Amino acid sequence: MILYTNKRRHFGSGMNCAMILRQKNLRQLLATSGLCLMILIGCGDDPVSSNKPEVVSELDNFHFRLVDAKNLDTSISYWWRFDGTSANIDQSSEIKGGTATVTVEDASNRQVYQTDLRTNGSFVTEFGAEGAFWIIRFIVRDFSGTIDFRARRR
Repeated sequence: MILYTNKRRHFGSGMNCAMILRQKNLRQLLATSGLCLMILIGCGDDPVSSNKPEVVSELDNFHFRLVDAKNLDTSISYWWRFDGTSANIDQSSEIKGGTATVTVEDASNRQVYQTDLRTNGSFVTEFGAEGAFWIIRFIVRDFSGTIDFRARRR
């Protein structure tokens, strides 16, 4: 899917062409994301769903909580609507087995934060590109335990 385009069109109402294209593509992106989410929810063998994570992804506020996971081996990414350039991170995990890492990428797909989730505490991402969405990616390998991760606009 193309998120931005360089094609120019003339609108008689004087509306900003780039703004109209971004709004249209954002609607397409949200519709596609919703469809993908419905498909994932319908899959009974999804390892993350079977471990019942709680996810809140709101403007400038993201929270991921996974309690008592057992033998989880997956990578999962979330799009986070974020209007800032840096975020405060709070993480608290209890890892009983395996590994768990988190990576945060800014709107230009540049990594602004990465850590092993065994490290608990409060942290700050590097400054990144301001944009509509940042990506938060969790990678767990043979993971058992609990993850509590929160990111908020700084």
